[in-house]
Amino acid sequence: MEEPLRRLAAGRIDPRRIHFAGFQADMEPLWSALDIAVVPSTEPDSFPRSAVEAMAYGLPVIGADSGGIGEAIVPGETGFLAPPGDVSELANALSLLAGDAGLRRALGEAGRLRCEQFFSAPVQARRLEGIYEEVLAV
Repeated sequence: MEEPLRRLAAGRIDPRRIHFAGFQADMEPLWSALDIAVVPSTEPDSFPRSAVEAMAYGLPVIGADSGGIGEAIVPGETGFLAPPGDVSELANALSLLAGDAGLRRALGEAGRLRCEQFFSAPVQARRLEGIYEEVLAV
């Protein structure tokens, strides 16, 4: 999708303000360079890995209220949700966060804590272990 996105951005966005990174085997440098993560999926995503990774890096997340994205993000607490395909709502949330560093930090920290509480490897391992124990007890 890079070429269609480049054409879409051409003439609309200052080329110094956009960077097409291509495939990245190691996302840590990119996550660390961002202020806001946007996950505008139009199709349901059962587990929004990109949203959860962004939260783990302390980023506020704006996402489409579709599938697991709507379950991962707590609106007004860890980021914002918009109906799938609602570009205006996504843009409004992005504008709000872009203009408020304190809000970005607060939502990002809340997202990082939510990620630790619900999505970390130890928490997920305990949940899976509980499922196995329940199934084996039958």
